[in-house]
Amino acid sequence: MSDVSFYLNGQGEAAAFIARRIKKFFGASLAIRPPDSGIVVELSVQNPLIDENLLAAMIDASRVTGHAFKAVDAIPGTDPVQVGIGEPHEYFSNMQHRYCTNFSIGRPNRRKIFGAMEMRFSDLSEWPIEKFLSFVESEDGVDFVIAYGEPISLEKFSTCPACHNVPQPLFSGTSHPITGFLTKNVSIYSHCINCGLTFLNRQMPKAELWRYYQDYSYSSPQSVREVWEFFQNLSEDNVSHFANYVAVTKYISALQTGARVGDIGAGNGEFSVLAKQARPDVEVTAFEWRFSTIVSEELNRRGVVTVIGDFEGALPTSGCFQILTAWEVIEHLKVGDLVPFFGMIKAALEVGGYFILSTPDFHSRYARALDFWATAPGEHISVLTRQFLEPLLQKAGFEIVEELHESVMLKRPNEWFAFGATTDVHFSSKAASSIINDFLEDVAVRERIRQNARDRNLGSELILVCRAV
Repeated sequence: MSDVSFYLNGQGEAAAFIARRIKKFFGASLAIRPPDSGIVVELSVQNPLIDENLLAAMIDASRVTGHAFKAVDAIPGTDPVQVGIGEPHEYFSNMQHRYCTNFSIGRPNRRKIFGAMEMRFSDLSEWPIEKFLSFVESEDGVDFVIAYGEPISLEKFSTCPACHNVPQPLFSGTSHPITGFLTKNVSIYSHCINCGLTFLNRQMPKAELWRYYQDYSYSSPQSVREVWEFFQNLSEDNVSHFANYVAVTKYISALQTGARVGDIGAGNGEFSVLAKQARPDVEVTAFEWRFSTIVSEELNRRGVVTVIGDFEGALPTSGCFQILTAWEVIEHLKVGDLVPFFGMIKAALEVGGYFILSTPDFHSRYARALDFWATAPGEHISVLTRQFLEPLLQKAGFEIVEELHESVMLKRPNEWFAFGATTDVHFSSKAASSIINDFLEDVAVRERIRQNARDRNLGSELILVCRAV
């Protein structure tokens, strides 16, 4: 390895881990800056779990051919940025095809899980890549990832938690963008062919679910100025489900002066602000257990009432609201808590009032693209459909008056489908994702695609407008 120099293109908590790994498998040290001769291996601080076999093979290829190489179809987080100097050639790995996972720590939840693994295994940097893969495919390893490294025993479900029939195991073909580390070879979701529920087959106990929703995962603007600018410029550019909110604006616009609107699981209060902007003469309340002080104060300044804490018990039972919303909330609830939750909503609404919810739609082919339905294992406990939800809503005293769809995946290029072009399991699906991303890069074409989906009531997110009867 005397002709090889290893260079790390940044600093961070993972730098020392990478240095130990390179020392272990290549007997080398990391250079402070890239040399201008020999075989230069550029590494990334976001890719700490270097696949030592892949890297050694790429170095040999560069030494033999004189070419520079970039890995294709490697597990994200295990590949070098580039081996050699100059325009890189493709070097094909089969590891993503075999495992379809994601070890990059470029996302906060993946950094959390990786950090927890480092804490648990002091020799993690010395593990061969196959040992690490064996761990994350083991029962212990899958539990560790689903629990985000928290020391909690998960509840296991071999039968459907709704109807207790034996379900079918499901497998994912796109690496989970939020959680990572889970491979295509283990089933973490199951589908019940009797009642239609798709559910996480190992779950955090209800009393421990709060562990998922910490600042490392759900960030808020950090200064008064940032909060003000955020709310001042709400749009598709900074609000994930902006189009979902726009889709139901007509229900806000039709309210009488003095009506009450409540948003449950309000995040940073985006929908509440938009509702207040649309109708300054209605009372808007945002329910959220993790509001930061500066966000809460800015919401109050904009006329939004904030209720901080668990929404259970926070909702009044006097039927005083005309509209209550729950955007991307119910998939985070235990299936046994859905009917009680709907009952709380019903008690808080006047007769004829509206409950508006959104959630990933398992029946939609848009939700199955990129395995969107399996985006957030751990946090997303259930993947739901109208067919499953409607009987529960009827039991709670609701009738569905409108069904809509939107697709957060289609709102801009170089996000979801660009991710799929990198992390899908097969060359064919990678190419398909790349082609779709090409279309999304054209603004006019993208908006035509989105409008076509709306016109046909298609999309990854199901929006149900339910009336209290």
